[in-house]
Amino acid sequence: MAIIPLMLMAFGELVYLLNSSPYEARQDLREHGEILAAAVAENSEYGLTSGNLKDLERVVRSLVMADKWIYKIEVLDANGTLKVAVRSKETRQSNGGVFGARVYRRALPVDDFGRDDAPHFAGEQQERAETTEMIGEVRVVLSQQQAETKQQRRILSQLFLLAVVVFISVWVATLLGKALHRPMDIAIRALRDIRGGDYAVQLDVDDGGEMGELLDAINEMSGSLDEAKRNLERKVQARTRDLEASRNEALKADAEKRRLIQKVDSAVEDERKSIAIEIHDELNAALLGARYSSRRILDMVAASPPTAESAVIQESAESIIKVTSELYTSARKIVRRLRPEVLDMLGLEGAVEEMLQTYEAAPGAPAFTLKSTGDVGQVEGPLAIAAYRLIQECVSNVVKHAQAAEVIVMVQVRDQGDERALRLAVIDDGVGFDPDKVQEGIGLIGMKERVYAFAGTLELKTGPGAGTHVEILLPLAPSDAKSHAI
Repeated sequence: MAIIPLMLMAFGELVYLLNSSPYEARQDLREHGEILAAAVAENSEYGLTSGNLKDLERVVRSLVMADKWIYKIEVLDANGTLKVAVRSKETRQSNGGVFGARVYRRALPVDDFGRDDAPHFAGEQQERAETTEMIGEVRVVLSQQQAETKQQRRILSQLFLLAVVVFISVWVATLLGKALHRPMDIAIRALRDIRGGDYAVQLDVDDGGEMGELLDAINEMSGSLDEAKRNLERKVQARTRDLEASRNEALKADAEKRRLIQKVDSAVEDERKSIAIEIHDELNAALLGARYSSRRILDMVAASPPTAESAVIQESAESIIKVTSELYTSARKIVRRLRPEVLDMLGLEGAVEEMLQTYEAAPGAPAFTLKSTGDVGQVEGPLAIAAYRLIQECVSNVVKHAQAAEVIVMVQVRDQGDERALRLAVIDDGVGFDPDKVQEGIGLIGMKERVYAFAGTLELKTGPGAGTHVEILLPLAPSDAKSHAI
């Protein structure tokens, strides 16, 4: 911002130099011509008076040869008769103008020592008489070429000086801009680190005013987030230990195992809900506070006179607002993944459709197609949550590893007499893999446990270059699925 006025000033100075160049050239020609004409007239008095024109011509010729500005010099007598005319032998143009001066015969002042032959005393004021008589005229014709050359050299030197001044000014403005922009850069980097999960960020607050308040707010926010993160990690670790202990107990018997796995899943969902609430109440509140502080800075900048520094502050504050908005949006996405509230609002089919739209919006994501048949809306409660989590895990694996272009997701309710089941299928055209050579990950193990908890089945079909087909069957109670209880 500070460089733009400097460039405008430099451009204005350049326009002024180019426009004033012809005028200055004419000024130089007039001054040079008048001085030359006066000098030649001063030296022509003796030649015209004595008639010694050869000496006068020799003086004029040497002057023409020495001065490259002169195209021609003419000396005329009192009657206008040309007495001496000398033209330059070099190739010059007579476009510089004609300058003239009169030649006078000047009589020396005579002291008559007073009147009536009276003695002359020193210090007395005596009347002196000086007589002048015009005896000729001098005409000097100049060439404009030398004036233009001189003016070009002058312009080049001024342009060089202007370029040096502009370079130094831009350099100084850049240094000042960097110095002013540095606190904002530090704040933005800190917010990006926080967005990346590094909550142990502490900034050195050297500046006062709004910038100092902003850095203090970031330090407070990062401290609160770091403490919240540690608390959440401790809670998750404690709950994880409890869940692992509960799962080990569930392995004693199939019936007890299924019951305990369902209890673990329910506890995990409760914990996710708790974490989602803490993120919503603490993290989002801190982000909103940072965004509010940045908006206050914008309002203060808008109320102050516009300067280069205020423009830098405004740009940086807007960047902070953008970063905090992105963090807020990311936190909202995490909350939605932790607690699928859309299940309560849209049902299983609507929740799956909303999830697929979220994955499809990511850069490089495949195209998703949802196919739903049967009365899927009747599936509610823990079974709906389990179905949602199973589809979520499958789709997440496709996005991470499959490199697929198209993905088909099926949600169907099958009615075959007394047997009713919920069929889930995720089919992609990705790279696939060899199941015998790939060790089962935590995601697939968790899926099998969820399916096992509901006495369902999971089938995986894949191969190198053949895509992947995951199909899950979850039995429904003979009566309405709404009455299915765990």
